[in-house]
Amino acid sequence: MSIFVSLGIQNLSVAGAAVGFTLPAATVGITHYATVKVETASVRYTCDGTAPVAATTGTPAQVSESFEVWGSPDLVNFKAIRETSTSGALAIEYFGTKA
Repeated sequence: MSIFVSLGIQNLSVAGAAVGFTLPAATVGITHYATVKVETASVRYTCDGTAPVAATTGTPAQVSESFEVWGSPDLVNFKAIRETSTSGALAIEYFGTKA
């Protein structure tokens, strides 16, 4: 059984162009999942490599909602965009195993 530990945090601004996670350099390959909390404005996100489109494509997430992104492919392919004209912010914490 693996015990996951915090590997780092990121505050991500989400505006009118899709953005993805920036995994801490030392954690690439050992990061297993991320917890994400939506702050300031709603966003839409995808994990399949396609870019979300504001108000039409991707999973919507509202202010104060939290969700998790599991697995290397989804962490690498994650993209988010603001849902309205108000930019959002995501508070992210990465978890995995230490070597």
